[in-house]
Amino acid sequence: MKGSLYIVSTPIGNLEDITLRALRILKEVNLILCEDKRVTIKLLNKYEIKTKLISYHKFNERSQTEEVIKELKNGTNIALVSDAGTPIISDPGFELVKEVRENNIKVIAIPGPCALTSAISVSGKVKNDFLFIGFLSDEKNKRTEKLKSLKDRSESVLLYVGPHDLKKYLKEISDIYPDIEIFICRELTKIYEEFISGKIKDIIEKLKDKEVKGEVVLGLIFNQEAGLTEITDKEVLDSINKLTNKGLSLKEIAKILSNEYNLSGNKIYNLYIKNK
Repeated sequence: MKGSLYIVSTPIGNLEDITLRALRILKEVNLILCEDKRVTIKLLNKYEIKTKLISYHKFNERSQTEEVIKELKNGTNIALVSDAGTPIISDPGFELVKEVRENNIKVIAIPGPCALTSAISVSGKVKNDFLFIGFLSDEKNKRTEKLKSLKDRSESVLLYVGPHDLKKYLKEISDIYPDIEIFICRELTKIYEEFISGKIKDIIEKLKDKEVKGEVVLGLIFNQEAGLTEITDKEVLDSINKLTNKGLSLKEIAKILSNEYNLSGNKIYNLYIKNK
């Protein structure tokens, strides 16, 4: 019989935040794939788990996947864990799960802690819809492009941010969305857990002389006031006239400008008629 791959959620800080089922599975499987043995061994030692650890991280993910598939086909039961939280949520493992599924091998979720859902649950800011982006690109141009693409969103946007990047990213976001409200969840479930929220400029000032430690969940609360810039009626009319001179119909113009400036089609039509 083939083995099974268990996707096991582990604590994001406090080592007591692990399910009884997760502990049982970690004891029963033949192998545990982990990002960093030094991190995972702390959890195993606390609960006296002796299962063999195998390194599985973004640098060896491709090369290790083939070996893992072979082991599973030979009947080996394997658990995949990340350093903290739910595997594959901005962590290695996607290619492995994809390959395992394609080989008709069972993948079983062992749910538990996740920084994303934990931050949402305590924020008091996110009620229903939200967009999760994970980590932004290391390249500034790509980060800027991604951030600007959010201008028409009405739901909250959640990011993962490393402590060394937080101040830099806040400055870049503030340059694009100067009036946006944000919240920061830092060091979730740990001794120095911190939650702060407010206008982005106020948060930047608050953190100016503070050293940021620990992984961060950053929430961007989008609404009409958080848009890129406010546009005047004159600017809209100028855009209408330019597009009209290019031979575009009013319907085409309304579609273009509503996307570009986050305006309703009715407002554009009314401005056009009023100007005429």
